[in-house]
Amino acid sequence: MLGAYLLLHPKVKVLVMAFAWFIHIRLPAYIVLGGWIVLQIANAIWLAGPASNTAWWAHIGGFAAGLALIVPLRRKSLPLLDHGRYPGPWSSKKR
Repeated sequence: MLGAYLLLHPKVKVLVMAFAWFIHIRLPAYIVLGGWIVLQIANAIWLAGPASNTAWWAHIGGFAAGLALIVPLRRKSLPLLDHGRYPGPWSSKKR
Protein backbone atom coordinates (compact mmCIF):
# COMPACT_ATOMS: atom_id res chain seq x y z
CA MET A 1 0.00 0.00 0.00
CA LEU A 2 2.75 2.45 0.84
CA GLY A 3 4.66 1.81 -2.38
CA ALA A 4 1.47 2.20 -4.42
CA TYR A 5 0.59 5.43 -2.61
CA LEU A 6 4.04 6.79 -3.35
CA LEU A 7 3.57 6.24 -7.09
CA LEU A 8 0.01 7.55 -7.15
CA HIS A 9 0.29 10.65 -4.94
CA PRO A 10 3.94 11.57 -4.30
CA LYS A 11 3.33 15.26 -3.52
CA VAL A 12 0.14 15.02 -1.47
CA LYS A 13 0.76 16.50 1.98
CA VAL A 14 0.73 13.94 4.80
CA LEU A 15 0.19 14.98 8.42
CA VAL A 16 3.19 13.91 10.50
CA MET A 17 3.28 14.07 14.28
CA ALA A 18 6.88 14.82 15.23
CA PHE A 19 8.81 15.17 18.45
CA ALA A 20 6.67 13.02 20.73
CA TRP A 21 3.44 14.17 19.07
CA PHE A 22 3.81 17.79 20.16
CA ILE A 23 4.42 19.21 16.70
CA HIS A 24 2.20 18.46 13.71
CA ILE A 25 3.62 19.20 10.28
CA ARG A 26 2.52 18.43 6.74
CA LEU A 27 5.16 16.93 4.47
CA PRO A 28 4.95 15.60 0.92
CA ALA A 29 4.35 11.86 0.75
CA TYR A 30 7.63 11.25 -1.07
CA ILE A 31 9.57 12.62 1.92
CA VAL A 32 7.58 10.65 4.51
CA LEU A 33 7.63 7.38 2.58
CA GLY A 34 11.22 7.87 1.45
CA GLY A 35 12.24 8.30 5.08
CA TRP A 36 10.22 5.26 6.08
CA ILE A 37 11.83 2.98 3.49
CA VAL A 38 15.30 4.25 4.42
CA LEU A 39 14.57 3.36 8.07
CA GLN A 40 13.36 -0.10 7.04
CA ILE A 41 16.52 -0.75 5.03
CA ALA A 42 18.75 0.55 7.84
CA ASN A 43 16.94 -1.64 10.37
CA ALA A 44 17.20 -4.66 8.07
CA ILE A 45 20.94 -4.17 7.71
CA TRP A 46 21.83 -3.41 11.32
CA LEU A 47 19.05 -4.96 13.42
CA ALA A 48 18.06 -8.08 11.50
CA GLY A 49 19.25 -11.26 13.07
CA PRO A 50 18.09 -14.17 15.16
CA ALA A 51 17.09 -11.88 18.05
CA SER A 52 14.95 -9.61 15.88
CA ASN A 53 11.22 -10.32 15.88
CA THR A 54 10.50 -7.90 13.05
CA ALA A 55 10.56 -9.01 9.42
CA TRP A 56 12.33 -5.94 8.04
CA TRP A 57 12.89 -7.56 4.65
CA ALA A 58 9.17 -8.33 4.42
CA HIS A 59 8.42 -4.61 4.88
CA ILE A 60 10.88 -3.76 2.12
CA GLY A 61 9.49 -6.49 -0.16
CA GLY A 62 5.92 -5.34 0.42
CA PHE A 63 6.90 -1.77 -0.44
CA ALA A 64 8.59 -2.96 -3.64
CA ALA A 65 5.57 -5.11 -4.52
CA GLY A 66 3.28 -2.10 -4.12
CA LEU A 67 5.53 -0.08 -6.42
CA ALA A 68 5.55 -2.84 -9.03
CA LEU A 69 1.90 -3.92 -8.90
CA ILE A 70 0.17 -0.53 -8.89
CA VAL A 71 1.13 0.10 -12.51
CA PRO A 72 -0.72 -2.89 -14.06
CA LEU A 73 -3.50 -3.13 -11.45
CA ARG A 74 -4.63 0.50 -11.06
CA ARG A 75 -7.71 1.95 -12.70
CA LYS A 76 -6.55 3.46 -15.97
CA SER A 77 -8.37 6.71 -15.14
CA LEU A 78 -6.13 7.16 -12.07
CA PRO A 79 -2.89 8.82 -13.20
CA LEU A 80 0.51 7.91 -11.85
CA LEU A 81 2.56 10.64 -10.17
CA ASP A 82 -0.50 12.81 -9.55
CA HIS A 83 1.54 15.69 -8.02
CA GLY A 84 -1.02 16.67 -5.38
CA ARG A 85 -4.05 17.32 -7.55
CA TYR A 86 -6.08 14.61 -5.80
CA PRO A 87 -8.36 16.44 -3.34
CA GLY A 88 -8.69 13.48 -0.95
CA PRO A 89 -11.78 12.00 0.67
CA TRP A 90 -12.15 14.82 3.24
CA SER A 91 -11.87 17.68 0.80
CA SER A 92 -14.84 19.92 0.06
CA LYS A 93 -13.87 19.93 -3.63
CA LYS A 94 -15.86 17.61 -5.89
CA ARG A 95 -13.96 15.19 -8.06
